[in-house]
Amino acid sequence: AETSVSQDLEGHGGGIFVYNSDVEISNSQINLNQATLQENKGGALYFEGDGSGNIIKISDTDIRGNIAKTASAIYAKSINVVLDRVTISGNHFNGNIGAAVYVEMAPMMILNSVITGNSYNPSINTGAGAIYFEDNIGISIVNSIIWNNQAPQFQFSGINFVDMIYSNLEDGIPTNIDPNYIKINEDLPDEYDNTITLTNPYFMDPIQYSGNPQIDGNFELTQYSQSCIDMGTVSILEYQDSFYDFEITDYNGTAPDIG
Repeated sequence: AETSVSQDLEGHGGGIFVYNSDVEISNSQINLNQATLQENKGGALYFEGDGSGNIIKISDTDIRGNIAKTASAIYAKSINVVLDRVTISGNHFNGNIGAAVYVEMAPMMILNSVITGNSYNPSINTGAGAIYFEDNIGISIVNSIIWNNQAPQFQFSGINFVDMIYSNLEDGIPTNIDPNYIKINEDLPDEYDNTITLTNPYFMDPIQYSGNPQIDGNFELTQYSQSCIDMGTVSILEYQDSFYDFEITDYNGTAPDIG
């Protein structure tokens, strides 16, 4: 559905709360929401399932300027989530643990999306600017930009299996991790590791996360965005007939852009 959501709730999911349901959100703005009580999760969106296979699909949507104690933008637990052409920026969490996106035992596909300019309480050491992973058996990040969030971009808890391919990642694929617990691109050919670009994406109008929460910024690519233009992929053979399967047919240039 097309919508604009902005509110302040004393509970999980300051903007939208979903439990055990299939939901599609498209062409929407989910901005300036708050989940304000101690340890509340999902400043903008809270999704939880029972592991039975419900799917949340979000496309062509902005999630900006939201606040929570944990997971300022999205919290997902035991439910399948697809983010396709989603912008997550200017969000801030001020609790003890988390990130803009907190994924717990939730298969997630992040495709052609941008996560940038998100922040957290600087007094903690268990925060991440972009994504916090907890006990996930399948996260895939493809054709996406994760850049200029408060460092580190990622944090991990428990055992996680994550694919990071054909994306623009500030600081690249995480290396300061325990390979016994964190498996990155584990089931993919080694050459996929070389599809990550590391240089500035040069957005049209980037933001500084010190001003969060905010809804500013234009994250379209420019003529200087050589790390992202024509650097994506139309599909991944290894994902065929799986939850993560996709095919991009509408693009300009020799290949889809990252972001």
